[in-house]
Amino acid sequence: MKLRTIISVLFIVPLWTINTSMAQTIKTYNGPLKTPASMISSIRSDIINVSYQYYEDGDERVWHGTFYTSNVSPSLLGCLANVSGHYEHGKQTGQWTETWFDNISGKTEGLLKYSFKSGKLNGAYTFQKEDLSINTSFNENKFAGTLTATTNQGYSIKGQFDEQGLASGEWIEQYKRRGIQYIRKYIYDHGVAMRIVEFDNSTGTKTVLLEATKSDYGTIVIGDQHYKTILNDSCSNLIYDYIPLGNSSESMIDFLEDEMPLYHWIERLFGQPFVGLKRTEDPGKPESPYLRAEIMPMFQGGDLNNFHSWVQQNLRQPINTEGEKIAGRVICHFVVEKDGSVGYIEIQNSTDPSLSNEAIRVLESSPKWEPGKQSGQVVRVKFTLPINFKE
Repeated sequence: MKLRTIISVLFIVPLWTINTSMAQTIKTYNGPLKTPASMISSIRSDIINVSYQYYEDGDERVWHGTFYTSNVSPSLLGCLANVSGHYEHGKQTGQWTETWFDNISGKTEGLLKYSFKSGKLNGAYTFQKEDLSINTSFNENKFAGTLTATTNQGYSIKGQFDEQGLASGEWIEQYKRRGIQYIRKYIYDHGVAMRIVEFDNSTGTKTVLLEATKSDYGTIVIGDQHYKTILNDSCSNLIYDYIPLGNSSESMIDFLEDEMPLYHWIERLFGQPFVGLKRTEDPGKPESPYLRAEIMPMFQGGDLNNFHSWVQQNLRQPINTEGEKIAGRVICHFVVEKDGSVGYIEIQNSTDPSLSNEAIRVLESSPKWEPGKQSGQVVRVKFTLPINFKE
């Protein structure tokens, strides 16, 4: 389903402050140019032939005026690219155009147009190729408005971006698999896919591929696993612990890197933001209890022995069907919470279910304790308590 197109050209010069006037002498350079590290394009050679205008500011050469390439070496995918645009005091401005040619036939393979304002992408972005058409726009180096892409193989995608350049609202993707047309609908919320549904156009079958929700704490919940969102807007690389199927802008990046010339370099060099998901603990889940705190919980002025005595005094001996007392032993775990209440009661071992039920009843009826403390902070503390039921 994935398409492969040629990575586009993008010229970026260092961001320095220029204080000059048009009194500067404009000169023209024609000849080979070693491709700067910041010059990302369909051009794959280290040396390109260019023509550009410039003026000198001290010992610095500031590009100012027209810029275009000629006799470009073949790209990675076997095409030649002519690139033309304009610089103003060292910053790209106005519309830039790439014309791609087949390096054998010389036939035009594609036409890419995008615009700059003071060195930042602004305005329409269009790419036309024999089997691929892409239309979108940028604002201050971020995607803006709507993106549409179509091919003559039955693939298309359409959706919109929010004010931060992140996928937003409903995105619709259509593609063919073994001759059958499929439709996928993505519901994005600020760069995160909250729902993905696939439709088989031949049978009408609907398959929910992803269903995510937001917790009260702002985490993304898929099944019983929580994720926190990570917004990358500083050109840094993110390492994800785990990214579920399509559940972030990672799926959007995957498409745009493969199908849309320029996007990969926008993200890396301009800071086009995207969202990733990182696995995290359930923020609503209580902190793990201590087994031993600096100050242990106190029950009615004493320790666990005081509580054990209170439990034994409040037990109600279960009776069997013959009217006999049920004897045995129950081993219980429980937690003294930060507010002094007894919770998270678990039965580790028991000789009879009726004894377990009675042990739980008594523990649940416990008066509040004085909670434990660690480093001056109130903490949860876990206890183990044996309860004996005598004949």
